[in-house]
Amino acid sequence: MKVLILAGGLGAGLRPLTDNVAKPMVRVRGKPVLEWNVQQLVKQGFRDITIAVAYKKEQITSYFGEGKRFGCRITYLQSRESQESLYPVLQFCRKGEPFMVVLASRLNPGLDYRALVREHAGNVKKGFLVTGVWSQQFPERMVDAKGRTLLAERKGRSLVARGFLKVSGSEARGWSKLVDHSFSFSAIAGVGAGVWVMEPTAVKHINVRALHAVDEFFTRLGDELALFLYAGKAFNVDSLENAVLANAFISGRPTTPDEVDLAVNNAGYINRHRRVVTVDGVIEKDGKVLLVRRSKRVEIGKLALPGGFVEPFETIEKACEREVLEETGLRVRVVRLVGVYSEPKRDPDWRKGIHPVACVFECRLLGGKLHHQPGETSEAGWFAYSELRQQDIAFDHYDILKEYFTQKGRS
Repeated sequence: MKVLILAGGLGAGLRPLTDNVAKPMVRVRGKPVLEWNVQQLVKQGFRDITIAVAYKKEQITSYFGEGKRFGCRITYLQSRESQESLYPVLQFCRKGEPFMVVLASRLNPGLDYRALVREHAGNVKKGFLVTGVWSQQFPERMVDAKGRTLLAERKGRSLVARGFLKVSGSEARGWSKLVDHSFSFSAIAGVGAGVWVMEPTAVKHINVRALHAVDEFFTRLGDELALFLYAGKAFNVDSLENAVLANAFISGRPTTPDEVDLAVNNAGYINRHRRVVTVDGVIEKDGKVLLVRRSKRVEIGKLALPGGFVEPFETIEKACEREVLEETGLRVRVVRLVGVYSEPKRDPDWRKGIHPVACVFECRLLGGKLHHQPGETSEAGWFAYSELRQQDIAFDHYDILKEYFTQKGRS
């Protein structure tokens, strides 16, 4: 079976490493992440590999060449965009020929690719188009980003996602179909394995314009998606912390959260004391303000203004518009600066030497469809100012909103 490895991502979460290094070339125990994947595939008999490249592609093509020294045949597919996109899957797809897709930044040391292919062959006969690797320990009861329980039917070593558990009070009364975008393969899977086998006809579910193309692809598949159980370790090397954890695991040495922080700092990846610039957007609609519920890093479960870090060579205004679009799906335009907030202990990670300085902007809503960002937030919605006092608000965002409404004469 032919294998397509998606290796065109920018690797923003691994900066500053990826300022000069392609994301798949970040090293784990002395070897690029991509090399671990190639060697594991070749060892299991998969020797026809295509690598989709974009960002800093020359580093990848010069290192791997035609694949001879790795015992395989490697060809390259130039992606038109330097981002995590499924456009290369459309380019690669061949009529009537199933193939495997692997995300280059994922490490699955114990995954049996051959068993996955065998399982998919059986699933196709039952009407499934895609078999994706599931890395949860207890897969029969899975929870989505909104905290709902997802029911799945066991089929041999595979699981078939069927729907959400309907609950009335504390009593379960059946399930609802997978009809909304809250079902996120990667978000529910926790540390997603980032590997799947697919039939060519499954490409009809790909939306290359989607902000989170992989999540949306698996959402659209619904009942045509079967899940392959994988109980081993899975790493998504998309951040400095995860890169350290992957190094520790492959080296056979357990580690603690404090050791991870220390290792990241001692490796020279970040400075122990760093001031970072962040942006947040205040967007109003019908007298209500837009908030998201956090599901990553700190203040998990609390409501916050949509926002994030400013990327290198990006203006703070453009960063605000980009972050709002990524986290909520809404297009906005910056109107004015509400304020700059730099109290040293405003972020719970201040003990780790992180000091975010936030530039908060009032934004005008232009359009788009509201959704949350799987893996970053668990919901996005509109809240009246009168409701905020009863909500659990992250960071100093309640005080910021209070100041904003005072500026508007509506305190």
